[in-house]
Amino acid sequence: MADYGIKVSLPGYGVGTASVRNLSMVSSTNMFKVNASGIGTVNAGASGTVTHNLGYEPNFMVFMANLSDANRMDLVTSALIANKARAYAGTANLVIKNTDISTNRKYYYYIMYDPM
Repeated sequence: MADYGIKVSLPGYGVGTASVRNLSMVSSTNMFKVNASGIGTVNAGASGTVTHNLGYEPNFMVFMANLSDANRMDLVTSALIANKARAYAGTANLVIKNTDISTNRKYYYYIMYDPM
């Protein structure tokens, strides 16, 4: 049976002969589909809210400036981690918390169409 679908190879690789690791997209595998993305700043000791109104809890990724190196971004999860930040999604909003009480911090977010 023939291999049907969409494939996009990375620069320098032929789409017909590239291994999966050298493809930037393959329709035969599940991929996150981004609903919204953006950049913001959350004040010290405060929360930021991003409205998505999807009606379900979507998958998301949030990256926040590292406390010891503002040029480095850390992945933020729902658990409070060493970088003093957390994030969680509800059916209408993504909430990003900066529990550090001394530094305003920049964040990047991606909200996916896929539910959790």
